[in-house]
Amino acid sequence: MWKLSEISMDLTYVLELRHDDTSGQRSFRLRAATEVAVDADVIFETQLVSHELLKSRSLSRIADEVKLANGKSFEVDAHGTWFTLEELDALEETDDMDAVEWCTATPPMLAPC
Repeated sequence: MWKLSEISMDLTYVLELRHDDTSGQRSFRLRAATEVAVDADVIFETQLVSHELLKSRSLSRIADEVKLANGKSFEVDAHGTWFTLEELDALEETDDMDAVEWCTATPPMLAPC
């Protein structure tokens, strides 16, 4: 999660939706909109996120109000893990994680139930 001190009012920002193929951890990273994503871990990025939303640090609110750069929506679970809507639909249909078509090479690490 980004720090409030990282937000400059002179810049606009997007969030990178990241996935570590080794650990399965999914996370977010703040990036100035003028910068280019360089890490292979970046799977998606959002459209511009307002300073107000960034300062709220509410991932669920951001997911509700901001789309991905490709125009699609995403969701965030209670543990801060992001999912595409297609992934969530597939998870609702099966308990078999291997049956889900993930948008990443490896499935995300899910919090224990």
